[in-house]
Amino acid sequence: MVREFVSELVIPRVRDDYYGSGESQFAVCVVLEAPDLEFEEAVLLEKAFCLPGFEVDPKYQVNATAKARSHHRTGHSSGELVSLKPALLRSGDCIWGGSASVDGIIVAVSGFKHYWDVQIAGQIAYELAGRVMHAHLQGIEQMRANRVAILS
Repeated sequence: MVREFVSELVIPRVRDDYYGSGESQFAVCVVLEAPDLEFEEAVLLEKAFCLPGFEVDPKYQVNATAKARSHHRTGHSSGELVSLKPALLRSGDCIWGGSASVDGIIVAVSGFKHYWDVQIAGQIAYELAGRVMHAHLQGIEQMRANRVAILS
């Protein structure tokens, strides 16, 4: 679900809204905010995107993953770590903002200016959280319908 949602719905919008500013590629990392899981177990998606005719530069995925990893480890966005909690930074952490979390879903983006990375990460996180809530509520409605059918 995450891969399809990000690839088919979010990426075209991001591409249309932000690629005009000179950037040709970016990367996304989506992770569950689950302290009981190791980072590698919590990763839902790591994907780089680029305009046709460009090669994907691996540094964008490295940075997006580093932002998500530090956010997962500390519970703080990459921007918060750099500006407010630098003592929590470790070797290999990204020193730019670009992660956001909503309802247990961490999203990190790399490839734009750091303030756009944060905005896009938040947009993706909110949209994913909304889809999870929608699916949950549909499940509850289905359970209610089944219960009514059984009791009738």
